[in-house]
Amino acid sequence: MKTYSKTLVGSLLAASMLFTFPFSAYASPLIKISESSNLKTVSVSQGSKVQITLHSTYWSSKKVINLKAVGAPISVPIMPGPKAPPGCQFAGTGCGSITWTFVATKIGSASFEAGRTSCGEALKCTASQQTFKVLFKVK
Repeated sequence: MKTYSKTLVGSLLAASMLFTFPFSAYASPLIKISESSNLKTVSVSQGSKVQITLHSTYWSSKKVINLKAVGAPISVPIMPGPKAPPGCQFAGTGCGSITWTFVATKIGSASFEAGRTSCGEALKCTASQQTFKVLFKVK
């Protein structure tokens, strides 16, 4: 009975120590990236989470180097209609966003590239609108 009590007390003490530290102390920083980072280099720490959000549902991932995906991309379309934001009232505009989340796993260089050919149902993208690319310097 004494061994059981010591084991139980030890287990409870260990469990209470786990919950005395804030969980955020163990979380890696979240780096948020959007269109303003196109063709730029962003410095991140190894193990950082990188969240890339592009504001059109027509984007798709083309090339990912030295970044580990965390789950599937999340697409959040904006439904067309009279109460939709300006420019989104009609179907086929691609209103919404797509978000990818990665972890920077390897020290050195990493990159993400996405592409699209349509900037609306009947609107072809210009050359400068077709590609999004961000480089990462992982320290």
